[in-house]
Amino acid sequence: MTQHQAKDVLLVAHTRLSTTYVHEYHDLLAADPRLRFWITRAPDRLDGGVTDAVAGLIRDSADRGRVVHPISFEQARSQRWDLALFGTHGSRELLRDDVPCVHIQHGIGAGKTALGDDFTYGPTWSLRQGGPHAGEPLYEIMLESSHAVRARAVRRIPRLADRIQVVGDIVADRLLQTDARRDVYRDALGIEPGQTAVLLISTWGPDGLMGPTGDRGLEFLKEAVRLGDRCRILLSMHPHLWFGAGDSGPELWRRRLTQFAGSGLSICGPDESWMPYLAAADVAIIDHSSLCLYFGLLNRPTIAVPVPAESINPAAPIAALRLASPLLEQPVGLKEAIATAIATFDPRLMPGRADILAHRGASVRRIVTALYPTLGLSPPQSLPDIPPAEPPCPFLLSAGHISEIRASGGLATSPHPTGRTRQTPLAHREVKATPPVAGEARDLDGTVRLPDLSDFGL
Repeated sequence: MTQHQAKDVLLVAHTRLSTTYVHEYHDLLAADPRLRFWITRAPDRLDGGVTDAVAGLIRDSADRGRVVHPISFEQARSQRWDLALFGTHGSRELLRDDVPCVHIQHGIGAGKTALGDDFTYGPTWSLRQGGPHAGEPLYEIMLESSHAVRARAVRRIPRLADRIQVVGDIVADRLLQTDARRDVYRDALGIEPGQTAVLLISTWGPDGLMGPTGDRGLEFLKEAVRLGDRCRILLSMHPHLWFGAGDSGPELWRRRLTQFAGSGLSICGPDESWMPYLAAADVAIIDHSSLCLYFGLLNRPTIAVPVPAESINPAAPIAALRLASPLLEQPVGLKEAIATAIATFDPRLMPGRADILAHRGASVRRIVTALYPTLGLSPPQSLPDIPPAEPPCPFLLSAGHISEIRASGGLATSPHPTGRTRQTPLAHREVKATPPVAGEARDLDGTVRLPDLSDFGL
């Protein structure tokens, strides 16, 4: 499809979440007139909400004067592309062998397991499984955010040494820009001075905080809203939860969560960025989502809920973050857990926290430097800045609820949501741990101001 020196880039949409990743990369590259962009929907059983996400990408691009051409997967797999970008695994072997394919990091930390293997770099996912090229790397390039995670992957699979390139993470860089405007997002979410913002983060699947139908998470939410006016409760859920039941998923969740209308709960909806919620939060209740590690970048306290050991790579950063967090086994202990997490927080309790993200603030240049040799082009001299996320527009449960959290002047919506060597494991800190001396509960650089224990009546 290449003509007149133009290079054709295929964006591969699998799930709604992976579509946000390729959307982010399209925005990074779209200003280059030497590139043409196409998008295809690859087959995936978790395809709820993808039609809308792809349409949104095409519409957003058109609004900016750029064109993304849709193409069927059957057509796409027969074409020779100059570059194909994947936001997750699943269809690379269905494209032609001569197409240079790039795996965009799926979150940070490479911590989840799937089919009994590391979902990012395990051989099941990173190597060809059959045919004449069995055992060879699937991708020309695998983009990674951490030198330590790369080292861990290469020790296991040396063939990936020339494929994994550490570029930082464009999503993390946007989060850090967002966190620099933390007060703006707290105001937009209606968090009052002196209130503690408690964020519940849930991945998808049976082991996530919410569980597949929300039953477990609803009990945690009920306990959270009982904390009263001293706390503001926030919720962020994985897109696979929102759309696990298909395109009707958001309405199903509206019915499940409507009992919290008017309670002060602010829910990050499926069409907005989660970044303002992480930036606004003082403490997070975590499972094993990569969003938990993104929150870890902000150096604020976390509380872990139980997750089966087989669901987490024990050498991954998320395992270290969880081990450094108080463990909350039942919702009834939430108030005490928050107080303990705040009182005992010390970033040094998580080994390798500083290794989660390499090249902070430099991901754009490093991503372009990694991709353009494969395209046979010199990188553009002018690159886009990474702006912070737009102000939040929480998921509407009822008219009364949305008017309660709406900031004056209205809220804008975002155009698209968007390792290490193995350490000796730490035992989970008990919820009733003795608080350290004053000062040890603060961030090392003094930038994080945490609530007083008096906020919890303890």
